[in-house]
This record gives sequence, structure tokens and C-alpha cells, in this order.
Amino acid sequence: MNRGPLSIGLRRSILLLPAGPIILAAYAITASTSTHPVVASWANIASALSAGATLLAPILAAATAWDATREVRSGGGPILRTAPRSLAAAILRQTIAAWLWGAALWLIVLAGLVVRAVIVGITGAPTIALLHGLLVVLVSVTIGATTAAALPGWAALPVAIIAPTMLYLAQFLDLGAPWLQFANPLRRIDTAQDAFTHVDSDWVLLRYALVLLVITALIAIIAVLRGPRRLVSTVAGAALIAAGVPVAAALAPAAERITVSVSPSELSFTTLTSEDPALTLHVLPQYAPLREDLLTRWGRIASLVASSELAFDTLSQGDGTVPDGGSDRFKTFALNPSSADPVTDSVHAALFSLVGQRCGTDEAGGAWPALGAVNVFLADDPDAALFAVDAAELNRLVDALRSKTLPEAQTWFAEHSAAYLDCSLRPEDIIG
Repeated sequence: MNRGPLSIGLRRSILLLPAGPIILAAYAITASTSTHPVVASWANIASALSAGATLLAPILAAATAWDATREVRSGGGPILRTAPRSLAAAILRQTIAAWLWGAALWLIVLAGLVVRAVIVGITGAPTIALLHGLLVVLVSVTIGATTAAALPGWAALPVAIIAPTMLYLAQFLDLGAPWLQFANPLRRIDTAQDAFTHVDSDWVLLRYALVLLVITALIAIIAVLRGPRRLVSTVAGAALIAAGVPVAAALAPAAERITVSVSPSELSFTTLTSEDPALTLHVLPQYAPLREDLLTRWGRIASLVASSELAFDTLSQGDGTVPDGGSDRFKTFALNPSSADPVTDSVHAALFSLVGQRCGTDEAGGAWPALGAVNVFLADDPDAALFAVDAAELNRLVDALRSKTLPEAQTWFAEHSAAYLDCSLRPEDIIG
């Protein structure tokens, strides 16, 4: 049975065996570490795919270079130079095979992330940003093929590792002029690491993807054109790259708009409500699966402070992971998608904004045990103390607060919320 060159390349590719399963596991692990623990969105999946692919770029490039230099390393270089199928054709065959296996790895990891996200409760819609991880995989493969074409033999392997590593470090450390950063084929696109930063538009990302494809194609052409007429091939390839530089430069200004900060007024919020107590929360859609936990945790606090200066019946999610300080009551709260427990952390952040920032001074030191006890009681979490307090003293004060009935606790907050807010609360205000 005759098999075509591409079929042979697919079967012999190191990206099938033995490196395939190892790279797949590494890609899945690195991408998973970039996903949010308890919430899920298509934007976060795109970020995770991009992050994992950029980290694996040196491995993908080295694997492709290994495949593309197999004939030369095994002593077949002289034969290839006189064979009907040139060395460039052999490299192209292995490159296409590596592209296909790389795309397969990306698809498998994408499928795994989507299944996990569906189980958690996925929000949003698929966008072109998902393709960025695939583009990084294809570019990494092309870098390996290019080094194999330029340096046939063992010398290609270290270069295939070093080149993408340097590109990764350049984007990680933000090195170079803006247009060079924009043209970096391994530049990571962070589409949704916090709730209020996102990709400006699919149009911008699509333009960036097109630049990546143009640069990748130009580099690949150099690899293919290297043949008997080396000087002509090199000049032709250099001319093509020179033609591509203005394209990248023209689109470089768009690089500054790839990720932008968005004000809350521009976002669409989901409303969560409860009747007892009457409470309304406005959150981004990705947090809707946390509805019960959010309403239960914040509803308890709303009930406790209902008769005090701290009273609230509406909270809106603010930008960032810590709400703005300076307010004498609960108005906004922050949800951190990277947190393992966004709801609990939202309470901690709100308490820190309310009293932690203003009471974290030596002058307020005498109030720390009482303030810490109130925070623990409100959050129903011992980690909410915020202040360095003797554990025995803290537990004594917290137990005193927990011993109160709901009406008694409401009365206590009505009488002592002012002292709580101005950092003058003392242990005797709790113990009596």
C-alpha cells in the first residue's frame, strides 16, 4: 500500500509519539493553572489556551526541528540534495505534519477546558480570541522548521529552543518598541484576568491574528525557498519579510487597544435578589452560578447591620479585587475570579476597605481585638480578623458576639457601628 509523503510525516512525527502525550499533558496542566478556580467563561478559556501555548513554545519548536532534521542527522543529507524531493520539501512535509498534530493538541486541550467550564457553569460566548492559542502553537512549530532549514543538523536543536525562549522573555518582560512587541509572535493575549479588563474587540484580535499569520507565512517561505540557488532564495525571502514589516508597523497602534479597562457602566450585570432579607446584588454574569452563596453570605451581613449606620440593601460589583475605601457603609464589593473562594474573599475585601485601611495604625492598636472580632463575626470566618490579635482574646470576643440573638446583634450594631467605623471600638464594648 503506497502512502504519501504527508502520511509518512504524520506517522513518524515526534509529536505523535513519544513527545505527543507529554506535550499534551504539559499543555493541559499549564492551561488549567490559568483557569479560574470556581467560575468559568469563554474569555478565560481563551486566556488559558494562550498562556499554555506560549509556555510550551520552546518544546514545540524543538520537537519540530528534531523531526525536520531527522534525514540530515541520520546521514541522508547528500542523498536529499540529489533526490527528486529536496531537503526543503522534506522540511515542509514535517512542518505540515507538526502543524496538524499541534492543532490536534490544541483541540484536545480546548475540549477539556470547555467540558470543565460547562460543569462549573460557563458564561459568555466563543470569540475569535480562542484561536490565539492555536496561532501560538502554529508559530512555535514554524520557528522550529525555520531553524531546521537554516541550520540542517544538530545545531538546529539548541537554536529552536533558544529562539522562542527569547521571544517569550521579550513579551513577558515587555521589551522593545510597541510595534516590535505587537509583532512578537509569542505575545500573550490576556483576555479576562480580572472582571473589568477585556479584549477591546474581536476586530482588533483578528487583525493581530492576521499579522501572526503573515509573519509565520513569510518565515515558512524562507525555509521552503532554501535550495540549490541559495542566494536568490535568501534575497527573495528577505524581500518578502521586508514587505511584511510595514503591515505590522501599520497595525501596531492597535496593540495598545488589545486590552482595555472598562468602566462598570459599560458592562452588563446580572441581578441577584432575595426577599429575606431584602437584598439585591448586581454582579457580572460569570458569577451567577454563585448566586446562593453570594446571597446567603451577604444576606447574613445585611440582616446583622440592618438597624445601624452600616445598613444596606443593594450592592454592586465594583472594578478590581478590592473595593474603594472611604465609605462609611457597604456600597460596592469586589469579586476576584482567580480566588478559590470569591464570595468569602469579597467579604474580606469589603471589611478591609471599610475599616482595615483606616484602622491599620498604631493609634488604633487598642481597638484591634474588638475590630477583629467584629470582622470575624460579620464574615463568619476566622481569617477575616485583618489585625494581629491574640487568638485567645479574639475567640473570647467572637464567642460573646455569637452568643447574641439576631435582635440583640442588630441592637448592638445600631449602638456601636459608629465606634466600629471610627476605630474606637474596645473589647469592653463587646463584653460589657
